[in-house]
Amino acid sequence: SIPLGDVLSSVQHRIGLGGQELDRVGESVLWNVRLPRVVLALLVGASLGCAGALMQGVFGNPLAEPGVIGISAGAAVGAVASIALGLSFFGNWTITVCAFVAGLVTVALVYTLSRSGGRTEVVTLILTGIAVNAFAGALIGLFIFFADNAQITQITFWQLG
Repeated sequence: SIPLGDVLSSVQHRIGLGGQELDRVGESVLWNVRLPRVVLALLVGASLGCAGALMQGVFGNPLAEPGVIGISAGAAVGAVASIALGLSFFGNWTITVCAFVAGLVTVALVYTLSRSGGRTEVVTLILTGIAVNAFAGALIGLFIFFADNAQITQITFWQLG
């Protein structure tokens, strides 16, 4: 644990406003571990906020979220499929990567299916998303049906967060 006063002193030292440098380990932890994590957390949070605002703006609904157009269910299909098929090509990241890729594929699928005459109407986008969401739910059920008990336990654990 690095006290707040020491952190502020190290920051002042780094930007040339006096302060003191921490010991070697403290400096390393502060600048090589904690700072990158804080910066990444800020960037991810800002990105999620922008994505949420964009989705709410597109749908004209302040309650809009990824489940409306099936993104969440599509990502769940990717995760459940990777568990049920026993994939492990990315090690511990396999489920996450499969969920992310399936979410992106779902976005592309919903957008492509809802496009008509070179335009995409919000109502069509929502209805297509609901249909894709239902289809994804059926696929999840199918994967669970064919999974063994250990995989079903892992799928349930993953779906509960």
